[in-house]
Amino acid sequence: MNAPFSASVELYLHVAGECFELGQLGPGFALLRVARAIEATAAVIEVIVDQASTRRPVRLTRPSTTLSRRFEFEAA
Repeated sequence: MNAPFSASVELYLHVAGECFELGQLGPGFALLRVARAIEATAAVIEVIVDQASTRRPVRLTRPSTTLSRRFEFEAA
């Protein structure tokens, strides 16, 4: 019998030397955990699952604002 398993998952956006925690990651969009204005620029999305990190270079195409946590991105 298989026991239930829940992976530890962390999501981050790295931009210009700063690191922001993500609350949700979808295809071509993400939500910051806390609303913050981030300009359209090159960035890296980091996904950590059970302490194994994967980084993906992206370009923000629709930046977030202090009123909206959502931003859109495409592969860099």
